[in-house]
Amino acid sequence: MNTEEKVHHGKMTKVERYNWKMQDAPGHLRMVKKGDLQVDHTYQRNANEMKLIAIAKDWSWIACGAIVVADREGVLFVVDVQHRVLAARKRSDISEMPCLVFKTHEAKQEAKGFLAAQTQRKPVTSVEKFRALVVVEDPAALVVQELLDQAGKTPGNGMSAGSVKCVGSLLRWANDDAATLCAVWPLIVSVSSGQAMNQRIVEGLLHIAKRMPAGATLMDREWQKRVLKVGATGLLEGAAKAGAYYATGGAKVWAAGMVEAINRGHRNRLELAE
Repeated sequence: MNTEEKVHHGKMTKVERYNWKMQDAPGHLRMVKKGDLQVDHTYQRNANEMKLIAIAKDWSWIACGAIVVADREGVLFVVDVQHRVLAARKRSDISEMPCLVFKTHEAKQEAKGFLAAQTQRKPVTSVEKFRALVVVEDPAALVVQELLDQAGKTPGNGMSAGSVKCVGSLLRWANDDAATLCAVWPLIVSVSSGQAMNQRIVEGLLHIAKRMPAGATLMDREWQKRVLKVGATGLLEGAAKAGAYYATGGAKVWAAGMVEAINRGHRNRLELAE
């Protein structure tokens, strides 16, 4: 037991009290020739060729980090992040890779390590990804950030009125059709006033805006007035009814339900273009 694990006054440590386990010994860092790194396909996932090419053509040593490797009787097997190793093989300017090497005696031990690495790793959320994209000055992320700033909103996973969780949807629209997103944004903000911005409202209203009849826009006074009168609650109820009817979701379905809510009680009906 090292000194960092000891508790003052000779009291029992948490490791002793709760019988915490130590499954294996620490590894050591070393540079390894990429050709010496093997993949045991009995427990590794199938490689995605498109992912390999994407990693290889825009290589980052920071993103690569250290490869987790098992030394099984002198043969080196990749335990975690095999895609980075396979991508490195596609580049002639990479000969060695930084590896954290652990001594193992069988594939079963390595497979347990593989599972632990995969299940303990927390996926990057859309909000975390968005914040990183803003820092690297991704054009679509900067468009979304400007819109959020204009509305006094912040990206976040909370349910407060000032928090926007659906930044993933906003990013997709900023990439595919920033003009429509910017045009409809004031209406999205207005209809979401006082509550958290909902992905269904964002996706549904933008889908409607893209398929307005010739000569009309969702930002025309009549349609804005109807949307605001229906309100967020009415739009979401319409989206939910359509989702139940079609037994599926998505922008097209949510928009169909919202259009029904917008048309209710009016002779001049909104008909979306295909």
